[in-house]
Amino acid sequence: MRRLASYVLILACFPSAIAATVRVSVTGATKNVYVEEGPIFGYSSYQHIPDGTPFTLIYTFDDQRGKEKILAVDKEIITESEITNTATAAPGTNAILQIGDATWEFGSSTLSSAKLSTSLDRKRYELTFATPARGNHVSVVIQPSKDGTWPVNADWRASFMATSLLNSTGEFSADNNRVSAKGHLVPLSLTVSGIDVGGQWLSYTTIAGSAKSPSWSRRWHLTHPSHEGGYIVEEVTRTFTGIQSAGAAIISTRDRYWTAWKVPPGSTDISDAVDSFAPGAEGVGTGVHTVCATARFYEGLILPEQFSAGQSPYAGSLLSSTIAPDLRTSHATLPVSVKATLQ
Repeated sequence: MRRLASYVLILACFPSAIAATVRVSVTGATKNVYVEEGPIFGYSSYQHIPDGTPFTLIYTFDDQRGKEKILAVDKEIITESEITNTATAAPGTNAILQIGDATWEFGSSTLSSAKLSTSLDRKRYELTFATPARGNHVSVVIQPSKDGTWPVNADWRASFMATSLLNSTGEFSADNNRVSAKGHLVPLSLTVSGIDVGGQWLSYTTIAGSAKSPSWSRRWHLTHPSHEGGYIVEEVTRTFTGIQSAGAAIISTRDRYWTAWKVPPGSTDISDAVDSFAPGAEGVGTGVHTVCATARFYEGLILPEQFSAGQSPYAGSLLSSTIAPDLRTSHATLPVSVKATLQ
């Protein structure tokens, strides 16, 4: 298994895509659940909810909130990926726990994550969720049995089901300052309703320079042939500090644009899909460019008409746009983000 040490695939620095909703449903039975202050889940204060009472837990995640990472790959297959919260956003938009016939809605999270692992020695799906309210959290760690169904490709957003679980655990605390309960959960089944991109993912190979050299060129690559074809679309934000072409010093300017490369059906490598970052463009001047860029491959995408050659001076002859496109991530690969400092 190969850990990605040279670069990390992360969520956009300035995300503009339209989010996909990922719902994760866990069913099972309770264990050692106690009501502290009732009524809650149909039980009064200081009662023990009988072990084995059925529960359903539904998480909802927004894939454009927080930070996504591909953590490991093996033989062109993602074996671990995750989404976690940042200082300003958390991906978990809600969690609802039903025990028996009663439900508890946790609301939006401040700390949440989803991590899927599929390597032979580490098959598990870890979900965490906590809200600002005191004592409100619900987390599960789900592991399949030896012969249980489990995905091969570890895209955390991908739809799948698992019913043969082994040593899976969960725990929760629900408290609104009036009623409260806490205890353990024993997951028995898992259903992820998300997206299906057939294990596709986007990566790049550096062909010249680096993120800290005067220029940097990378070639895009798909792991599997694209069935329908589509486009690789990259969002780029450049912050420039230096000397304008007329000689006047400036503090900084910021340019935001999108570039696109067409991918024909059946292709993995695209001959002209070279992404080059150079320190300047004609008429811009000289100085330091800080580049923040994020790309996805969108299967079956019809490129918006706003893209054409020459829209951004930094994109050269590539198809580009200075207007944010409305692109949905429901048929897109996990994002690839890079940062570079060019001078």
